[in-house]
Amino acid sequence: MFLKKLEISGFKSFATKSVVDFSDMRSITGIVGPNGSGKSNIADSVRWVLGEQSYKTIRSKKSEDVIFSGSNGKNKASGARVSMLLDNADGKAPIDFSEIEIERAVYRDGSSEYLINGKKARLLDVAELLARAGFGQSTYSVIGQGMVDSMLFYGPAERKVLFDEAAGVRSYEIKREQTIRKLSDTAQNIIRIKDILSELSPRLSTLSRQAEKAKQKDEIAAKLAEKQKTYFASIWEKLTHIEKEKRTELERITKEAEKVEEELTELNSRFGRILGQEKADNSKLDELRADISKLEDKKDSLKQEIFTKRAQLQMKYEGALSKEELEEKIKSLEEELKSLKIAEKEAEAEKLKKKMADGEFKKTKERIASLEAERDEKKQQIYTITANLDVFNSQDALSTGEIEEKIAKLNTEINDLKIQEKEKEKEKIEKELSSISGNIIDIQKKIEEKKNELSVLSQELESFDFGVVGEELASILESQNLFLIEIQGLEKTKDIKKAASKGKEVIKQLESLIEKVGGASRGALSGMTEVQAKLESLLKKKEELVERRDEIKGRLLEIGHLTNSLVRRRTEIKESIDKLKKIKPVEKAEEEKLQEKLVALKKKVTEIEAEIEEKDEGLTIEVALERELMTLEYEIEKEESRKKDIEAEIKKYQDIKPVDEKEKQDIEELISSREKEIEKINAEIESLKTELNVGSNDFSSAGKELTTVKDEITKKQSLLTEYGRETTNLKVEMARVETKKQDVKEDILRELGSEAELAGIKAIPELDEEATRAEIEKIKNKLYAIGEIDPEVETEFEEVGKRVEYLSGQIEDLEKAKGDLEKMIKDLDEKIKKQFQTSFESISKKFKHFFGLLFDGGEAGLELVTSREEDGEEKFGIEIMAVPPGKRVKSLSALSGGERTLTSLALLFAILSVNPAPFVLLDEVDAALDETNTKRFLKIVHELAKATQFIFITHNRETMKEADVIYGVTMDDSHASRLLSVRLEEAIKTVKK
Repeated sequence: MFLKKLEISGFKSFATKSVVDFSDMRSITGIVGPNGSGKSNIADSVRWVLGEQSYKTIRSKKSEDVIFSGSNGKNKASGARVSMLLDNADGKAPIDFSEIEIERAVYRDGSSEYLINGKKARLLDVAELLARAGFGQSTYSVIGQGMVDSMLFYGPAERKVLFDEAAGVRSYEIKREQTIRKLSDTAQNIIRIKDILSELSPRLSTLSRQAEKAKQKDEIAAKLAEKQKTYFASIWEKLTHIEKEKRTELERITKEAEKVEEELTELNSRFGRILGQEKADNSKLDELRADISKLEDKKDSLKQEIFTKRAQLQMKYEGALSKEELEEKIKSLEEELKSLKIAEKEAEAEKLKKKMADGEFKKTKERIASLEAERDEKKQQIYTITANLDVFNSQDALSTGEIEEKIAKLNTEINDLKIQEKEKEKEKIEKELSSISGNIIDIQKKIEEKKNELSVLSQELESFDFGVVGEELASILESQNLFLIEIQGLEKTKDIKKAASKGKEVIKQLESLIEKVGGASRGALSGMTEVQAKLESLLKKKEELVERRDEIKGRLLEIGHLTNSLVRRRTEIKESIDKLKKIKPVEKAEEEKLQEKLVALKKKVTEIEAEIEEKDEGLTIEVALERELMTLEYEIEKEESRKKDIEAEIKKYQDIKPVDEKEKQDIEELISSREKEIEKINAEIESLKTELNVGSNDFSSAGKELTTVKDEITKKQSLLTEYGRETTNLKVEMARVETKKQDVKEDILRELGSEAELAGIKAIPELDEEATRAEIEKIKNKLYAIGEIDPEVETEFEEVGKRVEYLSGQIEDLEKAKGDLEKMIKDLDEKIKKQFQTSFESISKKFKHFFGLLFDGGEAGLELVTSREEDGEEKFGIEIMAVPPGKRVKSLSALSGGERTLTSLALLFAILSVNPAPFVLLDEVDAALDETNTKRFLKIVHELAKATQFIFITHNRETMKEADVIYGVTMDDSHASRLLSVRLEEAIKTVKK
């Protein structure tokens, strides 16, 4: 694959269509022109058409900036368009075309498009196609101004992206990213389907139960209908029979009632005749009864008047006093008032108060207070002295000699700790550890050298034809590569041992293979076996050194703990010495003085307490006077209260009105008069009652006959009433039967829908209604318990079941797809890792090679480093080591501009030698090189041009000389860039002619 043609239209300074022809795939093309003519816009157009999204990289701020903005002589362009034609005759790009045209356009309205062979495509499609072809917009295909040495200052992760594409794993990584997205989408689909199933499963379960219930309901409903038909047919026949019996009984009773009514009419006529005579006799008796009633009413009226007057006497005069009685009570209270001796007792109380105010009592109280204060002070002194004496008697009480003795012992213990000796031992061990660590580093460097030798030998072996054992060699080399990866950065003894055992296995395999080959192949394998054996020996030495280092570290840790413990003990001892120095020493003479002072104080306290007791006895009289005064004050208060009560009682009697004797006598006489009238009325009532009894005896003879007729009438009426009751009962029962039949009819219509449902149903005369009704209710309760069932439930159950079955199948497919995607990711990771490792080692080797060519010596190399992200993911990066000959630099930033350029070119050439790009466009990368370095640079370019097409934008004459085709870029009066081309071979021929 190579670049055939580049068309630029409306892009930046290229106002009109400009074509750069690269038809000769092995030619070196140069693009030259003065500053500001737009040469670098060609490099920008290549980046842009390859899919560059950073406008900063192509020296713009927004998409509109890449469109020709117009000038004095030309209008601004409506859009920018760049197309790149690639030759794909070798089929490197996975597309069924021998030529691939990639086109990108942007318009002023903000719209844009990508096209692949004239068909619209996505940026992702372009990136994937380019990645699978081995290059892309973010790789080393276009190196612009200032970018050549910026490769050195990429972060390790950015360099890793560059190396990914150089190693040809970018397509795998794109596929891996797509697979991860598919995996994520698949996982999300699984979650969504599981969510749907989690919602449908309860619904399906519910529908299943409802469908089962619907089936049960149909069966129960059929059973209920059959039971109801039998029940209603039997009830209807039974009610019809009862109705017929009641109607026959009603006709019989009606005839008997008519006969009794005729007999009753005759008895009523007889009763009327007897009753006429009885009424005349009864009229006189009624008059007598009326007179007696009037007299009874009058008597009751008189009794009521007597009761009222007596109540008046009781309310008005009961407990009332006469004038003399009132005067006597007031006189008695006034005498009691005079007997009170309030004034005398108040005078006596004043005398007691004056006596108590005497100064002697006051002085005694003050003296007692003074003595109590002095006693308390002496007791406090006793407490203080006792505490001091306790110090003398405690274990901490030390004399001057004892304190000095203890301090001397502690100082001796400090000297015995020998901390300085431990610290010296620690320093000695640390030096030994440092020495061993240095040896380990040296061994590791030698291991790296042997690893590099093995890598070189592996590449040399690839040039030999091993015939039938070629596959065996490939397997051994693969094991060796895994071994070399595994020994990277080993720091633990067990890991080194494990790796060394694998190295021994590789040696055995190589020795076995040597016996199967001969000639140069045998010598090359022997050389590899020898290097492998030296590497295994180095690992053994490293294992011994690491083991010794770990032992020393353990001893160093042990001494460190011991030293820290001794230092802590020394600090504790020094603190104890400081405390002892601060202790005040105690002496025996001082203790004896304190004892004497304590005895004197206790004696003084005893004397003070005796005087206080004596003074307290003198206050006994004052206490008695106080008690007597309190008694007098209580009696005075009590008599004053009684005085107020007596005065209030006198006022009450003075306000009472005496009894009116005449009014009382008049009421009593009226009561006596009314009682006599009542006696007279009682006599009249007795006379009238005697007369009434005589008339009643005469009336009783006619009454007996009337009673006999009346009894007959009553009997007949009772019989007639009984017939009426029976008739009514029969009619009621018939109405009930009729009502019940109507209810049954309504029940039939409601439960069965039509009376026709009972046609042909055989009635059961002995049917137990209660049991049958209970059974029907039980069946109804079962239907009620089932509840309302949607008639569409069975259809819905079938549909939901099919959907659940389908979704379950989908989950199985998705789970399988998920497993396949995870396996694919794992396989891609293995491919990427393997291919990257192989390419990385080759690039590292080539980098060292080209660095030596460009610098004529020096040291250079690449190192794969790892770092741990916050989310725990392990990230890889690339570190670059470059030391020009005769210099000692520790960082790339210490290199000069030219050195950085050469180093970057060495890295670029290393990448191109391992994974040649279809073309490389270098924009003034040779600007910082002098003539000598330019020649070295171009020598390597000629070597690499066999596999890669080179395009230079340059001002360097040496570079121009090596170009097969030169395009000149100029800018006309309209400030638009124009292209001029020259083929040097043809130009030389023309000149020679």
